[in-house]
Amino acid sequence: MQIAWRIWKAALNFVYPSSCMICKASLPDSPGLCDSCWDDIDIWDSGLHEVDFEHEFDQIVILYQFNDCVRSLIHALKYRGKTLPGQILGKALGQRIADLFDPDTAIVPVPLHSAKKRARGYNQSEIIARATGRVSGLQVLTNALKRVRPTPTQTQLGVLERQYNVQGAFHVRRPASIEGRKIFLIDDVITTGATLNACVLALRSAGAQCVSVGAVASPLLGEDDLSQDVEKLGS
Repeated sequence: MQIAWRIWKAALNFVYPSSCMICKASLPDSPGLCDSCWDDIDIWDSGLHEVDFEHEFDQIVILYQFNDCVRSLIHALKYRGKTLPGQILGKALGQRIADLFDPDTAIVPVPLHSAKKRARGYNQSEIIARATGRVSGLQVLTNALKRVRPTPTQTQLGVLERQYNVQGAFHVRRPASIEGRKIFLIDDVITTGATLNACVLALRSAGAQCVSVGAVASPLLGEDDLSQDVEKLGS
C-alpha cells in the first residue's frame, strides 16, 4: 500500500505540483490556491439574486466576480487540460448552495458539442457540476442535456446575435428524468446569459418545474472591459 501511495502521489505532483495554481507559491500539502490568491478572488455578495439582462430563469447564483485570479483558473481549466481548477471552483460553489436548494433539486451542467468535448477531453461545466454535487449532496444529471449542433463562438456577437446563435442548440435526452423536477443549471462563466437561456427553454419544454442557474464567475454588469475578457474564454 505504501508503495502504491507513493507512486500515486508522485504522479499527482507531476501533473499538479504542490504549488499555487495562480502565483506558483509553494504549498505544504497539495496543489490548489494559496491564502493570498484566495483573498484576491472577489466573492459575490449574495447567494440567490436577480440579474438585469433578458433571461428565461428567475434565480441565479454567481460565485465570484470575474478578475485576474478567476481568469487564470478558468483558462487553465478550459485550455491547459487542468481539471483541478474545476474541482476547486465546483467545491466552492457546492458550499455556497448547500442550504439554498431543496434536496430533490438536480444539478445539470451546460453541455459541449460532442466534437468540442472530444477535442478538449472533457466538459469543464461537468467537472464543476460533479464537484458541486459532491459537496452539496444534490444529484448530478451529467447527460440530461445534449448540444445537438455546434455553435460558433459568441465572441464579437451582440445580444440578439447570441440568442439566435444558440437557439434550438440544446435538447433533453430523457424528458422523464426532468419532468416535474427542480433544476440547478451550471456553467463556468456567464455574460449575456444567451446559452443558459437556450438550455432553460429546453429543460422547461421537457417539463422542469423550475430552473435556477449558477456560474463560477461573471463580470460586474456594465463593466465592458471585463465582459470582453470573459468572452475571450469562449465556451
